[in-house]
Amino acid sequence: MMEIDGAGGEGGGQMLRTALSLSCATQKPFSIVNIRANRPKPGLAAQHLTAVGAAARICGAEVKGAALGSKALVFAPGKMMAGNYCLDIGTAGSVSLVVQTIALPLSLTGKRSQIYIKGGTDVKWSPPVDYLRRIFLKQFSKSGPKVCVETLRRGYYPKGGGEVRLTVEGSDSINPLVLSERGNFIGFDIFVASANLPEHVGERVSEECRRILSPHGQTRVVVEDWSAKATGPGVSVLCRATFEKAILGAAGVGEKGLKSEDLAKGVCDALIADWRSGATVDVWGADQFLLPMALGKPGADFIAREMTEHARTNIEVIETFMGKSFEVTGEKGLIKVKRT
Repeated sequence: MMEIDGAGGEGGGQMLRTALSLSCATQKPFSIVNIRANRPKPGLAAQHLTAVGAAARICGAEVKGAALGSKALVFAPGKMMAGNYCLDIGTAGSVSLVVQTIALPLSLTGKRSQIYIKGGTDVKWSPPVDYLRRIFLKQFSKSGPKVCVETLRRGYYPKGGGEVRLTVEGSDSINPLVLSERGNFIGFDIFVASANLPEHVGERVSEECRRILSPHGQTRVVVEDWSAKATGPGVSVLCRATFEKAILGAAGVGEKGLKSEDLAKGVCDALIADWRSGATVDVWGADQFLLPMALGKPGADFIAREMTEHARTNIEVIETFMGKSFEVTGEKGLIKVKRT
């Protein structure tokens, strides 16, 4: 039984999600206490319960402690089961974080799965579904399994109601994703999605992004109006830098009181920092690629501008299950992570 203290490291929900993914994939049971101890409202929230329930369904797990506000959980997995599933978070909780929990274990089943998930597609404190689709999964697909996320309906805070279809074409293994270099720079892409807001909101976001990024290279802009397929108003933006062998991204979600130009600037500043650093993955990717690296064959690597406390905590949880798995070298500014 793997034992995890949720108060360690950054003390958030990622510790639970990583443990769930690894438990499903490795068939190792775990217990976790002090769940989300460092958050304003500790314990399991709706999106965490959905992740627990989803993980339990795909591997027939026995679970104790799965209740709103619970600060302790025991998860004993059974055999992985590919198939078709429907999940409803019931709030604006992040769909992306549920996808992150179950997609990788399902990708190792060697079979096809399709999951319909309802919740928040573009919410604070989590990567929007566009980041998964246009950044993370585009890179991950090079390692063998094919994972696709399709947005059917946008769901913004506080109403949620977004709808996503996750399709996983499972494989028998995950090949090393080698990101030791990024090759020549190709250009920037700006993706803006808005719903039930004045037209000028999305235009201001896109124009500010273009103003900041275009002096550095070729820039393409895509603005989409999701008003007919969204629950409530909202706006989100994803900026992407594409190289021959790597993709960097940064994203943000609008909120009341935040100017369109400030939303755009925050996203662009984050992307440019990664772009200038020589990194082969962005700061978000430095966290998210750790799990497929751990579940895949040795030899995968990447270069990051920095390793956040979030990423370092993720390594600790992974190595609780897998033993020593990563070699991390370098200082802030250029850090290399290799799967040993």
